[in-house]
Amino acid sequence: MMIVVSATIEPIKYGLEEVRDFEAEAAVTGLYVMSIILVLMFLTKFCFDIVFIYGVITEKPTIIRSYFFMWVVFFLLSMFTFFLNARHYDYGTICMEVFYISLNLYAILLSHSFYKQLNTREEV
Repeated sequence: MMIVVSATIEPIKYGLEEVRDFEAEAAVTGLYVMSIILVLMFLTKFCFDIVFIYGVITEKPTIIRSYFFMWVVFFLLSMFTFFLNARHYDYGTICMEVFYISLNLYAILLSHSFYKQLNTREEV
């Protein structure tokens, strides 16, 4: 979704450069940069998700614990960038982000509970 937002913002940015509205140009440039940063964050998170799946399959608690901490940091960064730019988004994007935030909270709780369950389980 953020790739589409970045692709739609880029032509608007160039249109504002021609009009010489520096305040609007700065706001759109900030939104463009934030959406690119979010795309890179999601790509990094995808790589960590693959490592997490490996950790769950092999039942390695250190990988699961590090994934939990990464997920919390990613969640906080995502929330920060969303709330900084929320006034520039339309209602559909805001509703989608609120849904995404609730899914993030669920994933954080799920990985934490799996980590606790894996640590309290007795070896046979």
